[in-house]
Amino acid sequence: HKSTIGPWCACCISYCYLGLTITSSGTFSLAKKQLSLKARKAMYSFRCLSRSSVSPKCLLRIFDTCVKPILLYGCEIWGTEPLNDSSPIEITHNRFCKNVLGVFRNSSNVATRSELGRFPLDIDISLRIVKFWLRLSQLDSVSHPLQVDAFLLQYTSLMNSRRKTLLQRIKEICDNSGFSFLWYTDVTHYDPESVCNPLKTRLTDVYLQTFFQNLRMDSGKLRFYRKCKTVYSLEKYLELDGLTYAPPLVKSGLARTPSK
Repeated sequence: HKSTIGPWCACCISYCYLGLTITSSGTFSLAKKQLSLKARKAMYSFRCLSRSSVSPKCLLRIFDTCVKPILLYGCEIWGTEPLNDSSPIEITHNRFCKNVLGVFRNSSNVATRSELGRFPLDIDISLRIVKFWLRLSQLDSVSHPLQVDAFLLQYTSLMNSRRKTLLQRIKEICDNSGFSFLWYTDVTHYDPESVCNPLKTRLTDVYLQTFFQNLRMDSGKLRFYRKCKTVYSLEKYLELDGLTYAPPLVKSGLARTPSK
């Protein structure tokens, strides 16, 4: 495109800035796909450990240390939309959980995570977004990030309702978790850690309530699994010496069954 103040300038569809790919449309779908690909490369580098005597708890710790930071890189920016199981970020997480258990690829995602006591990565993203917002609010009033924050707050209602802004996402997190007072009060004096710790507890409680409610209401899937799953945590049989995979009975319980 020809510029009015200079020579011709190149127009590109996407641009990588600080490791995060930004598209000309303003979406971050390409960035999520690329982050998931990078995370899978890191995940497959220690995939051989799952075939050895390494415990599932140790594998999960390696994932949280080496893979999870890659998946959630820059989530304070691209996490304006809640993640679901069809997102590339959560697909990578679910695939790792299934590899740890040694279950079939078509096994239920929610049941696989519950067997390992894992929560969706959307909870971690929500916490990082709120913490980022609290730190942003404590910056100097003349700082550019705070000025952008004030601009978005002023013109949020005028923006395209089909695409959420960061502040709309923050308000949604606060409302859904019972922390609406954060949105309507001055947060410049709040300690991010003192807010995020109870917020994490509330978000996990909301997810657990939804999980067990859906498990009871769903009559077509996981009929056997819901009879024995009463506590959302890492199952004790996974901590036994020499057992690195789920037993065949558990595999059949995690498998998807068609509704009648």
